[in-house]
Amino acid sequence: MSFSNRLLSTCLALIAMFCLAFGFADRAQASDDINVIAIFDAEKILERGSFNAATDLTMLAPEDVVTTKGIEECGNHPNEQEGDYELAITVPTETNIKWRADSLNANSSGNYSVFLNKFVLYNNRDHVISPSSVRFMTAAKFLPKLESTGYGPDTEVHYAGQQDIQDDYWAADVEGIGCQAYTFYFRIIDRDGNTKYSGSWDPYVYGTR
Repeated sequence: MSFSNRLLSTCLALIAMFCLAFGFADRAQASDDINVIAIFDAEKILERGSFNAATDLTMLAPEDVVTTKGIEECGNHPNEQEGDYELAITVPTETNIKWRADSLNANSSGNYSVFLNKFVLYNNRDHVISPSSVRFMTAAKFLPKLESTGYGPDTEVHYAGQQDIQDDYWAADVEGIGCQAYTFYFRIIDRDGNTKYSGSWDPYVYGTR
């Protein structure tokens, strides 16, 4: 091998090592997904005819990303009267956030379901997060054996198989540093597919290094 070829090989190897040490390795480490689920008390919302995020909504996320910062630190929120109950999460850049919605009553009465139908960013000047888009997937629903249903402390349920169902979630990437408000719109539908209520709420994302 000539000196020029050996020099080129050495340079390429050094570049590869630099990328692994300072670029791609950091990217891989920061590319974890953060899952957030919004659980609505659909029956309470419909009974009252209004939505109060303080009492009707629980947003769950990994404990280590939920922030305690107040909304006054986020200067681009759309509603100056929003309360601190709106969930804010702090995540590093290049993280992918996935949002899902469910009804608190879905597994008991089974009368109502909730889905997210629109996502709006407000004054995203710092490009903290990308516009969210809906994604579709096939999920497995495990089915219990009917003969195992019953009552009492010794009741044991067995599962006979599974059923594939179509599900969806919303996803966005954290691209910058700072605070970003966004609005999610949701709908409550009955088992016949009729929309019974439409509402929205304004959570926050803090992007960090």
